[in-house]
Amino acid sequence: MTQIPYWLVGQGAQPPKRHRGAALDLRARLPKRGWRLVWGFARIPTGVALQLPDSAVVRVTGRSGGFLRGTIVHDGLVESEFNGNELCALIYCPWPRIVHHGDRIAQMWALPLEREALTLVDAPQEVSAESKGGFGSTGRS
Repeated sequence: MTQIPYWLVGQGAQPPKRHRGAALDLRARLPKRGWRLVWGFARIPTGVALQLPDSAVVRVTGRSGGFLRGTIVHDGLVESEFNGNELCALIYCPWPRIVHHGDRIAQMWALPLEREALTLVDAPQEVSAESKGGFGSTGRS
């Protein structure tokens, strides 16, 4: 099992917490004022930095509870090039929303990485007639 060290950065940083799922919850780090009004797009610091090996990535994504309250988190992959930098949640709120210091704003989990898994080929292999149309397809001809 690959272990990914993480540490807290910045004033007021709080450690991520695992509840029952696979992910660790990330908390908003907004210590000066204690809150931030968000309407539209915002970058919310989490107070967590990582030391990723080349064999893993970390996915940062939203929480279902936040989505139901109008906070949409842009999913992102954190790779080893980002080592040592504070993770931030990139969020969108379609109406005014106050994010408080310590709010569970996003979640992260580790994924193994195979950098050579995707291979460029000259032409596709034969595709069967039963293939689906892909994303957004109704499946009708």
